[in-house]
Amino acid sequence: MEAFMDYAEARAFIDRVAVKGNELGLETITNLLELLGNPQDELKFIHVAGTNGKGSVLAYLYTVLQEAGYTVGRYISPTLFSYRERIQIGEGCATWNADREAQKKKRVGLEEPLGTEYISREDFAECASMAAAAYEEMGRRGMKLPTVFEVETAISFLYFKKRACDLVLLEVGMGGRLDATNIIRTPVLTVLASISMDHMEFLGDTLAEIAWNKAGILKPGIPVASASQLPEAEQVIREEAVSKGCAYTFVRPEEITDVQENIFGSLSEQSGTVDNKNVFRSENSAEDSERSPDRLQIPAYSKTGNPAEGRKSCEPGFQSFVYDPFGRVEIALAGPHQRENAALALECIGILRQSGYTISDEAVREGLRKTEWKGRFSVIHRDPLVIIDGAHNPDAARVLRRSIEEYFPKQKKYYIFGVFSDKEYDKIIEITAGLAEHIFAVETPDNPRALPVQELAKAVSRVNPSVEAAESIAEAVRRSFQMAEPDDVILAFGSLSFLAEAERAVRLYAEN
Repeated sequence: MEAFMDYAEARAFIDRVAVKGNELGLETITNLLELLGNPQDELKFIHVAGTNGKGSVLAYLYTVLQEAGYTVGRYISPTLFSYRERIQIGEGCATWNADREAQKKKRVGLEEPLGTEYISREDFAECASMAAAAYEEMGRRGMKLPTVFEVETAISFLYFKKRACDLVLLEVGMGGRLDATNIIRTPVLTVLASISMDHMEFLGDTLAEIAWNKAGILKPGIPVASASQLPEAEQVIREEAVSKGCAYTFVRPEEITDVQENIFGSLSEQSGTVDNKNVFRSENSAEDSERSPDRLQIPAYSKTGNPAEGRKSCEPGFQSFVYDPFGRVEIALAGPHQRENAALALECIGILRQSGYTISDEAVREGLRKTEWKGRFSVIHRDPLVIIDGAHNPDAARVLRRSIEEYFPKQKKYYIFGVFSDKEYDKIIEITAGLAEHIFAVETPDNPRALPVQELAKAVSRVNPSVEAAESIAEAVRRSFQMAEPDDVILAFGSLSFLAEAERAVRLYAEN
């Protein structure tokens, strides 16, 4: 190729490659990167695998490291709102902290969260052109051609090298041992989020096999931080770490103490109604106590689509806890599981400090507090409260149920639920469906893996007969708003692939 493609041509190239599908193995990505000069060898990585929680842990580290002044690359999948979301840069926060509120106003309607820059169309086209040239050369040489994930991974390495990232947060696509991201040889830290049963057709039928696949990203002598794991998975991780001479640490859930979290208002025993006080639950107190709302304000959107000025926070989020040696920290992501994800990020920060990275206590506190991660028990509307969550496997469904029961024990719940046919959807339904007043089954759009909506509705009806098959996601949103009272809760969850459309449908409904 003599000239770079434009963005449309680059995306067309990606679409052509995607026809092949995905498969595991390192031979092809090795050949592709060798033709590109092995850009990954000039980068330093934090490599993250796991079944659930990878993205949240990456999000915490991403923000904390920016607060500490580092230029950080982040490679994630799947994406929710933009194709270019998978390749991101976050530069040191000294500039964007200076006038955060002014920048928020300027960024209204833009794709990227504050402090994040998605790869530009021009940079994507340039890096994709280089990858396409190598792809064509592999074809001329009769080599096995790379998959779309391998090509995208190579593009990310080229871009992160161009931007001279201090660290790259690299999320495994599937498994770990044979995942394309495991081509790297220069990690400074390996991270294992919670491991459970998923992708069994590729990774194995037992938890030990799946853990073995994910622990395959461990590199000799490189430290490992792991979430608290089930005993079968923990044993595999320990054995892998010892065999490779890796120092390792596990999150200690029992040492997450003095938890304080806001709940959804407070329930009046006399009337059963919800008020809008800012009420916290504390592990160390038998009674709920009011806290100052000033530092715990969350923008919330009503049917006008505008922030509810002067409204006190009452949706899930803004919880704090003590985890030694860091003391008390505060996070804005909701759900009990987020405390453990944040604790894993803290374990990572401790290791990075020991490795020579300068990360102040202030950077830790501010980074954790400012971390955003859409689509993970995220509030997108209030009156009624609407939450989107990517619970797409049984373990994530159990976490979601735990959050629902903790935050909304008495509210009526309405579900908008869509899932892929290759997921254990019967188990997800068994775990979650019994809590719902009514369920709208939807078909995830434009995806051959989508479970047909009538089939999904039939499966749900075996657990909860109050279910209907919606013609579209927009129809499910409209009907759920018609049924829900202001104090009720609407939860859109399942496949991450439909959450962006669900959010758009909610915003459109709120504006009309």
